[in-house]
Amino acid sequence: MEWLNSLFFEHTPLQAVVILSIITAVGLGLGKIHVFGISLGVTFVFFAGILAGHLGFSIDPNMLNYAESFGLVLFVYELGLQVGEEEKNAADLITKMELFGGDSKGLYMLNNELKARVYTAPSLVL
Repeated sequence: MEWLNSLFFEHTPLQAVVILSIITAVGLGLGKIHVFGISLGVTFVFFAGILAGHLGFSIDPNMLNYAESFGLVLFVYELGLQVGEEEKNAADLITKMELFGGDSKGLYMLNNELKARVYTAPSLVL
């Protein structure tokens, strides 16, 4: 049982990975629960972290700083993917609008093309 105690309460890199993984798994699992049609989704990970801190779980401050920085890097990367794609779409629309100028038939065709688009959520590709 000593190994179990050391796994959760002694500050080691393994302990940080285990605690953060458990918090994430519990948060994502509970986030799928719907109450009256409402679900907190990934926001529940935040609440699971608050609960773990309240229960006395802590990790090494250096490991916590690394995890926070890494999470911020992933967030900014994903945000850049989404913004970059939208900027490309806007540039394509401007190019098409410049092609047909003031022609109403071109505007009508562009409108039909935009109406037929289907939104696909961006995926994280490494």
